[in-house]
Amino acid sequence: MIESITYKTKSDSSYFYSINNSYNYFIHPLINYFFEKDNNVIGEKSYQVFFNNKNRRIIVNEVAYDSKEFEYYYSKYIHMLNNHIFEALLNSPNRYNGIISPKTIEMELANLQSLVFEITEKCNLNCLYCGYGKLYNNSGDRKRRVISFDKIKLLFEYLQPYWDDHPFNNSINQVINIGFYGGEPLLYFDLIEQIVILIQSLNLKSKTFIFRMTTNGVLLDRYIDKLVNYNFHISVSIDGNETNHSYRAYKNGKNSFSDVYENLKRIQSSYPDYFSNNVELISVIHDRNSMQSVHEFLYREFTKITSAFPLNTSGINQTKLKQFNHMFNNINNEIISDDILKERFIGVPKVRLLADYLVYNSSLFFKTYRDLFINERERVRIPTGTCIPFSKKLFVSAGGKILACEKIGHEFELGHITEKQVILNIDEVCKKFNTYIDSIRQSCNNCYFSEMCLQCIYQLEKSGKQNFNCKVRGKSEFSKYLSSVFSTIEENPELVGRIYNEIVIH
Repeated sequence: MIESITYKTKSDSSYFYSINNSYNYFIHPLINYFFEKDNNVIGEKSYQVFFNNKNRRIIVNEVAYDSKEFEYYYSKYIHMLNNHIFEALLNSPNRYNGIISPKTIEMELANLQSLVFEITEKCNLNCLYCGYGKLYNNSGDRKRRVISFDKIKLLFEYLQPYWDDHPFNNSINQVINIGFYGGEPLLYFDLIEQIVILIQSLNLKSKTFIFRMTTNGVLLDRYIDKLVNYNFHISVSIDGNETNHSYRAYKNGKNSFSDVYENLKRIQSSYPDYFSNNVELISVIHDRNSMQSVHEFLYREFTKITSAFPLNTSGINQTKLKQFNHMFNNINNEIISDDILKERFIGVPKVRLLADYLVYNSSLFFKTYRDLFINERERVRIPTGTCIPFSKKLFVSAGGKILACEKIGHEFELGHITEKQVILNIDEVCKKFNTYIDSIRQSCNNCYFSEMCLQCIYQLEKSGKQNFNCKVRGKSEFSKYLSSVFSTIEENPELVGRIYNEIVIH
């Protein structure tokens, strides 16, 4: 059973969270006092306090309340009780019984949003924190492979019937993002160009393709003219100034900063409109930089707000745990200046936290038009924040493995491409996904964060081949979370309007 709770913000304001409707009520300290009395296992209950206190006077948190206030707020508390505001949420055995079917997978393939190719496992850098490096052990064997053009052709031949006149294809003028990933994809730009030309020859009237690439930026000077010609959107890794960037080194140990910086400056100068519209900067936050220092440098040099991420905490090589802990920098704990809060906005962790809360708890947010007609509380859903396979993207590794995403371990492959065919057993994909989710359904029923869970199941620790361990997050942790969210609202009330107008509506 999950109970409704009271909590306080940094300003000592009292709130009540109703688990039944996800509403937060600003409440008087006396109502908070009565509620806590009734929910303590030992000690007086609220009615005992009321009837035993003949003077009807009481002191709560060093504040004295007279008889009128005492009686008024007790009657208000009883009114809320009688209207079931404080009731707990009784666990429904069907609450998280959602499953996927083969039709679900075919729907996602027919309306695929993003297709990402790992062009090669090779890289011209040796970044110390690389997800395929020594700090991690969940990416499978890295054998310096390069994906074959023939395998890519086979995949497009497999997907084209879904994208043409398939009955599940309900997208009109749909945009499909084609991503190129590595390793370092620019090591094989000729192959990338082959793929681009192939896609342009498909002549799919209802589809528009946008080309994207994630690159370390070292080879941009060689290929920028063609990237501009094909209107590529590129994400370039740069961790700030030269010292900040020093983990991103060549194999001989030399810092790659000057090459990346000069290439970005060259693009900014030669193709200013392209640089403004098509170039994104991405940064990893670690012990040699901070969100503040990275933002200040990159905004000053390029007038861009970088996308900042902490080190990946999944799949850590336990023999390297001490080194990882030394390098890890928790961006959620960093104090950000007001100027950077205004500039970065959704890129600041506490704003992202607030936006996520509003998305999952606001009555003004709907994922689809269909959701306008569905009572969210009555929906049978799939637990966790795990994406349904191919609902966001389809990822193909350099070795031909088909996965739901490039961020998960290769042990979770859903299919593969041989030299002759695409092997993707849709029934088996469903079976795997439903089995994985089955292993944590009960935990989700008992978790206070279940309604707003963003946890990807593939990032959890496993016990056995198909069982996952997810920590049930309880009442106390949820209370601290709500306190953090509403403290942010009290301190920066303008953020709510900005989120609704600039983020959620878009």
